[in-house]
Order: sequence, then structure tokens, then C-alpha cells
Amino acid sequence: MNSTESVQFFAKQTATFEDGFAHARKSGNYHLLSLNARQVFLNRLMQALITWRMRENPHALIEEVVDRGLESLNALCELKPEANVANAFPVEKLRMVAFLIDREVKTKEEWQSIESPDRNLDYLLGMILTGHPLSSLNDAINVDLGKLFATNRSVLAAKSYQLYLDILSGGEVKEDVSGLVDEADDLYRQRAGDAFYTNGYEVEGGGLDNGLIVDYRLGAVLKYLNYSGSSAHAWRW
Repeated sequence: MNSTESVQFFAKQTATFEDGFAHARKSGNYHLLSLNARQVFLNRLMQALITWRMRENPHALIEEVVDRGLESLNALCELKPEANVANAFPVEKLRMVAFLIDREVKTKEEWQSIESPDRNLDYLLGMILTGHPLSSLNDAINVDLGKLFATNRSVLAAKSYQLYLDILSGGEVKEDVSGLVDEADDLYRQRAGDAFYTNGYEVEGGGLDNGLIVDYRLGAVLKYLNYSGSSAHAWRW
């Protein structure tokens, strides 16, 4: 499939999961609701990331991703208010893409309790992008980076997060980060053959999806720094 056909494919996938979401919400099935909510979010996000990689303006699609994601969060909280919705929905990813269009997703403190180190790092990265000093989060960041570096399968992910932070650190002191951005571009390309990413969500750019989409985390970091270089992952809208 070419890029246009891929957008159409993920649009059809979205419609299928929207039907599942509506059914689960009507029947009060929290597990089914969470499954379909995640897939609606991820398939909508894929459409935006493919459009971005085509260098077409994905702003309206990202707005739809965020609005629909917030609707899903509200539905999950209404159905099971005592649950930690972060276990059912990738809140940290929603916060990250919301930053791209200058939106902020408010989260409850208990939603911060996520066992996965990469998801925790996404949460911490989102905190930096919304104004928390990087230095105040170093201890928490180092704990989760250590967990990723400790396992061979997740070393590329650890290197990627470390590089996002290095770019942010360099940008804060007005250093030229173009060399680091080139390194991040290279690390992203390595995801095509990396097990951590090929076995993850399609929005992470593993396997055949690598050349189809962009690294939205890197895009958010570069937006934060008002980066104007030529990286395919830079946010230009």
C-alpha cells in the first residue's frame, strides 16, 4: 500500500473500532470499551502520522485524535470511576500529541502510576514539554532509563529517550542540536528491525511502518525548541 491507501486503510479500521466502542459503551463492558478506545485512538493517530510523513498538514487530524481521545477518557471514567484509566488507555501518548496543537490534557495524580518504564518516560517527557524543569525530574528519569538499558530488547528505546532528553538539554542552553537531531533520525530508522518496536504499536514506527510515519515524540521535542531544521519528524504547523 502507498501512503494514501494506508490512510484509507486506517480510516476503515477506525470505523470498525468506533462501532465496537459504541457497543461496549451501551452494554457497559469496561474491558471491551478500553480495547476499542485504544484502537480508535491509535488508528486515528496513524492517519495523522502518515499525513505528517507525506509533509501534508496533519493539524486537523491531530485535533480529531485529541478530541476523540478525551471523549474516550470521559467514557472510561464514567463507566468505572474507581479504575486507574492509565491502565486502560495510553493517556501519556494523548498528552504528547495534544502538545503538538497547543492543547493540554489534564490528568489525575493516580494516573501517573504506570509500571512500564517507557510509558513512565513518556509521562515525564510530557511534563517537561508542559513546563516542568528537566532537572527536577532527573531522578525519576534515571530510574526508568536504567530499567530500559538493563534489558537488551529495550536498549534502542533507552537510547531514543536519552537522546530526546539530550536534545532538550542542549536546546535549553541554546546549543546547536542539529547533530543530535540527525542521531535521533538514525535511531528512528533502526526501529524498522528492532524487536521492541516491531512488537509494539504501529504508531511507534517498527517494521514496515517505519518509513510510513514519523517519530511524534521527536516532533514534540523539536516543537518545544522551535526547531527549524529539515528533519522529517519536525513539526511545521
